[in-house]
Amino acid sequence: MQEISSWCREKGIKVHLDGARLFEAFASGAGSLADYRTLFDTVALDFSKDLGAPMGAMLLGNEALIAQALRIRKSIGEGTRQAGALSAAAQVAVDEHFGTGAWGSTTARLRAVHEKAKAVARMWEDKRGKLQKPVQTNQVWMDLEALGVSAGRMKSGGREEGFVVGWT
Repeated sequence: MQEISSWCREKGIKVHLDGARLFEAFASGAGSLADYRTLFDTVALDFSKDLGAPMGAMLLGNEALIAQALRIRKSIGEGTRQAGALSAAAQVAVDEHFGTGAWGSTTARLRAVHEKAKAVARMWEDKRGKLQKPVQTNQVWMDLEALGVSAGRMKSGGREEGFVVGWT
């Protein structure tokens, strides 16, 4: 990514990161906001995905780019009045679900969910299950075909055990 970022900067191309799930990357130890911020001109952080805020996002960048983004947003009729309550919800979401510090807190909920995903993966492998991908965040990619288990059977078996099983 560093090479692409450098090439874009040499050509005068602005680079944006849609960080919808960036807090997941931070919590897994795959870099910090400071690390990502050096690669991109602007970064959007979403407070609703993975953190539990009702809504809200933050755009990070230099003063000129933020001013330009605000002008564009206003010109298309976008804007939130009296956003204090939303800001407070976002702050609580960050503090409680992510924690403080570059990689969050070891006691924060997001990190705990990552640990639970790793535990689920270990249990699956202990039962002779195979994974499609290594567990890096809060997602466990089980290889059902390797065990000859249909998606329907997995869903019904999960339901029998009190779990909601889904995939994309």
